[in-house]
Amino acid sequence: MRFGRKAAILAGVAVLAGAGLFLAQEPGDAALDKPLHQFTIGDLFPSLAGPIARQTGEVWSGAGTELRSRADGRQEAIDTALANLKQRIAALKGDVKAAQRSKDFTATGAAQGKLATEETVASILKRLDRVTDAQRDVGRAWHDAGEALLDFASAEDELDVYRGAGLEKPGADPNAPDTRLDAKGVDAFRSHAEAMDELGVAFTQLGTEIRSLVDDRLKFLAELERGGHVRTPPLK
Repeated sequence: MRFGRKAAILAGVAVLAGAGLFLAQEPGDAALDKPLHQFTIGDLFPSLAGPIARQTGEVWSGAGTELRSRADGRQEAIDTALANLKQRIAALKGDVKAAQRSKDFTATGAAQGKLATEETVASILKRLDRVTDAQRDVGRAWHDAGEALLDFASAEDELDVYRGAGLEKPGADPNAPDTRLDAKGVDAFRSHAEAMDELGVAFTQLGTEIRSLVDDRLKFLAELERGGHVRTPPLK
């Protein structure tokens, strides 16, 4: 069952909390036991991102890029191997036909055995090609999640400027400063919310791609097992 969007956001926050990226910001009762003029926007909307959020975003972004790069390298190796196999398979098919025409049963059997082996390798590489595509998708999603985390860290920094804004309306004195959140602060708050939402979307996509890769890898293993290329584990 795949995560819904809200569930994915909560799961992502839980993961980052475990990694130290999101800090517990629940103030004690004493911290909120104060008159209205002492309340700030920061009391209501404390910072969520820890000090290593930006660093982690950079690591995730780089890791995703590296994963895609490795997938691209593997793709080139697969393409080269399949092209060479195609030529060898074509030649072996010719050998089989030639041996059959000459009624050389020993040569026919030998050529057929080699052909079957090469076709098995080709089948494995074609399956690996699909897994490699899924790995590339994970790399892209991992990179995007890192970039979304960096954007969220920047939005946190921008909102921090306004967390000291007060909540109390100005009094009767027209010269008294109005410390409430202004229009720019509201824009920063909305941008912060949008960045958090995009982070949740990125987590959702990353989770989807990882689960897809897991499914592909398990199916590949099952196919190898059915083909006798993996020892069948004993029944428990």
